[in-house]
Amino acid sequence: MDIEEYERLSDPMRWESDVLGRAAASKEANAESPTLLLGSSTFVMWKGIEEALELSNARNHSFGGSTIFDILYYLDRLVLDFAPKSLIVCSGDNDLGRGRRPLLVAHDSIMLAKLVWYLFPDTKIGFVSIKASAARWELKAEQDEVNRRVKEFCDGDDRLRYLDIVPVMTPDGKKPVDDLFLEDGLHLSEKGYELWRSALVPQLQGFIS
Repeated sequence: MDIEEYERLSDPMRWESDVLGRAAASKEANAESPTLLLGSSTFVMWKGIEEALELSNARNHSFGGSTIFDILYYLDRLVLDFAPKSLIVCSGDNDLGRGRRPLLVAHDSIMLAKLVWYLFPDTKIGFVSIKASAARWELKAEQDEVNRRVKEFCDGDDRLRYLDIVPVMTPDGKKPVDDLFLEDGLHLSEKGYELWRSALVPQLQGFIS
């Protein structure tokens, strides 16, 4: 990746029209203190995610191939303007894919929670673990480090929950099977999403109402 491409992918302004559109749609729908889903393409491409995760009054504010850094940039428009009772965050994979260090990715996740709590201290936040994939298998060690740090953060506060999909994606520690993904080896197939649903719904029960 050359420097121009890196700068383009690192510029959160590339998502502005998408972010503004999602925020405007939620405001038009008069979403009142909803559960917000926040992430990148894994959540964007999950058709019927709200029903699949058995969430009531949920809004999907995920966008494109975003990073945690992008989400922080738009936190006021996507989250703070809606005074959410709960958040489910699925991000960090793209940060590592663009060369960001694991410590910084984990730091950004923790910063997201603290910024939300500055205004809404009772908001519950669930962090979905970064998924291993065939396309980014070489980043598995970095993914594990971010997951470990985020889990440690979540374990220390009742308002947090670490939503672990690693055991179902890599039950034996080996590269995930191909049919869990589309042809790119990165984005989930229908089978992959069903596996996520089966893992996430029980973990969300009793945490997000």
